Amino acid sequence: LLLLSNKLSSPSTTKTDGPVAMDRHMRALDELLDLKSDKDVRLVGIWGPGGVGKTTLARYAYEELSVNFHAHMFVETFTSRETQEGAKKTMSRSPNVASAAVIKSALTHRKGLLVIDCVDNLEQLKEIAEIICWFGSGSRVIFVTQDKNLLDEFGVRHVYEVQSLRYDEALQLFSQSAFKQQHPPTAHFESLSLRAVQVSSFLPLTLKILGSFLQDKDEKTWEEELQKLEGDRERTIMEVMKKSYSRANED
Repeated sequence: LLLLSNKLSSPSTTKTDGPVAMDRHMRALDELLDLKSDKDVRLVGIWGPGGVGKTTLARYAYEELSVNFHAHMFVETFTSRETQEGAKKTMSRSPNVASAAVIKSALTHRKGLLVIDCVDNLEQLKEIAEIICWFGSGSRVIFVTQDKNLLDEFGVRHVYEVQSLRYDEALQLFSQSAFKQQHPPTAHFESLSLRAVQVSSFLPLTLKILGSFLQDKDEKTWEEELQKLEGDRERTIMEVMKKSYSRANED
C-alpha cells in the first residue's frame, strides 16, 4: 500500500506572493504542461538536487494552475518503510494520510491536476500509474524528484530541471530573509551578503536559513560567521542547519 499525505487546498487560501525566480520557472513549466491540449493525460517531471526549490515551484504551480481543472490534489509521498499494519495505524491517527484509493476516488474520470512530491522509487510510480489511467482527458500529473533516472525509467518525457538561482535572484532571496526587504540596506552589508550567497551555493533553502540566522546581527558577527563557513564549503549547509536549529531552540 502506498500511503500519501493528502493536501487539498484552494488557490485563494494558500497562494503566496510569487517567490523569487518563480516567473522564470513557470514560463518553462507552462510550455511542458501545454494546458491548451486536452487530448491526453500528460506527465511532467520536476527534478533537481535537494534544497534547490523543487517543492516551492511545485506548490506555486499547483496554486496557480488548479483553477483550470475540475479536481486537483497536492500529494506528499509517504516514504516510511512501515509494515501495512503500522501504516493503517498511521492512517487512523492522521487525517492527512491517504491511500492511493482515496486519490483515485477524488480524480477518476475528471480533468484533474495531481502533483506528487518527493518521489524516490520506481514502485511508487508504478502504483501511481494505476491511478493515472482513470484520469479524464486533459489531466496533468507532476512528479517531483531528485532522481531523474526514475523519470526516464517511467517514460516521463516532459521534464524541467530546477537549477540554482541566478546571482541577482539569490541576493534578493537572501535579503528577504536577512533584512526583510528586497536588497541589503548598506554597501557593506551588500558585500557581506554576496559572500553569504556564495557559501550558500545559490540554493534557496540554504539562503533562507542563513539569512534568518544572521538577521538582526551586527556586521562584526556577520564577518565572524561567514569566515567560519568559508573555511569549509562542504560543511556549509550542515553548519547553517545546526545554527538555525540552535537559534530556534534559544527562542
